[in-house]
Amino acid sequence: MAYDYLEQHGGITWRDIEQSLSRSVSCPKLRSYWHYYDCRYQKSQGTCAELNHISRCPVPAYNLRNGRLNQTAFALYLFIRDIAGCDLVAWIDAQLGSEAGHTGSDRLARVREALIGPFVRSTASQTRSSPWRYPQSCLPPQRTGRIGMKRAPA
Repeated sequence: MAYDYLEQHGGITWRDIEQSLSRSVSCPKLRSYWHYYDCRYQKSQGTCAELNHISRCPVPAYNLRNGRLNQTAFALYLFIRDIAGCDLVAWIDAQLGSEAGHTGSDRLARVREALIGPFVRSTASQTRSSPWRYPQSCLPPQRTGRIGMKRAPA
């Protein structure tokens, strides 16, 4: 069912998100990963946390199967750009490496927290004055791929 929907309606690419964020976006939630917290876009209701910006927001612009997929695609892009510095594999290696020296019984819990914690933690205090500088682009010009699908051959 999901595959059929994707085939019929299309998906969203990294390039799509990158291009939509490179244009003037009025929604303050799209400034960074931390700002994006609590977007609350609901496709079925046509609502979000910043309703006065929804008509110009790129999140609902993609006809994905449900609004949560739209939110997740943008959240993943912002996470990789703002937290992982555009290199998710290196970020994962660093997170795992930070726990490499621990051998106690809590090692699994520590590794799990190192990997998953940053995905689920997003605090309001970080949105007010973030020291992060965001890259213009994470992708070289020729790279393509659909979120949730196999990558096209390079």
